[in-house]
Amino acid sequence: MRGNEVACASSLPARFELQEAEVWARCVELTAAVPGNPLGAVVGHEGSVPLAALTAAASGALNRVIALGVPSPSSKAAVDRVVEFFERVEQDCFQVELAPIAAPPALGDWLQGAGLLISPETVTKVWRDLEGFDLTVDDVDVRKLTARDADQVAGLNVRAWGAWQQPSLHSWFAATVGQDGFHHYGAFVDDRLVSCGALVIDNDLAWIGFDATHPRHKLLGLRRSLTVRRLADARAAGCRYAHAETRQGFAKSRESLFDTLYERRLFTHSSHDDTTR
Repeated sequence: MRGNEVACASSLPARFELQEAEVWARCVELTAAVPGNPLGAVVGHEGSVPLAALTAAASGALNRVIALGVPSPSSKAAVDRVVEFFERVEQDCFQVELAPIAAPPALGDWLQGAGLLISPETVTKVWRDLEGFDLTVDDVDVRKLTARDADQVAGLNVRAWGAWQQPSLHSWFAATVGQDGFHHYGAFVDDRLVSCGALVIDNDLAWIGFDATHPRHKLLGLRRSLTVRRLADARAAGCRYAHAETRQGFAKSRESLFDTLYERRLFTHSSHDDTTR
């Protein structure tokens, strides 16, 4: 690698964290723009990273704080701002996802001192250098989706993540479909949408997320076909690196296309948590 390439690669974890934090905040902003804002979506920009909440959904998997302590060393005051934000919007269920590069080392202790509990679960961050990687697209019927497909995408997600039906998260899953910066893809069987996922491109970075597959079609390898298509399109658009995240225990589903980069520790605050990602 040339010198500038080494510097770029060494900063990748921070760039991944910051892109994901911005993507998540944008998802919540678009959900807030849904008429009536049924999920009570709100975004705050008081500190160095965006804070976002769906006040009608008691789920730490949705009310996430990403990249705390990454753009600059955090502080006890920053931790207090996080807690105060969720208190102000009256959302008791939230989680802070702490990357290994988060600073200072005492940040985890400060979160626990503020009343958060460290979870036995982790989030696995995975990545891929797209240069020279084999991204041969197979013959699965994968199509780019538009805003006209938003209801279908939302319905599929609600079905795939059945635990999220109370309250209905239809508006959450539909909000980004067809919106600037979000590229949604669908896999079809007999002209029926049965698997979907999203891609967000930011210069040389690509974020992959919002994967969902109908329960009756999980054994067909459709998620892999969707991911290969998204990665191929990202590389064609000039992206060098792609990243995604998965829950502990599900990393194997991405292992042929991504490498594990690190595990995030989860710090949770909740009197009850009715839904899981």
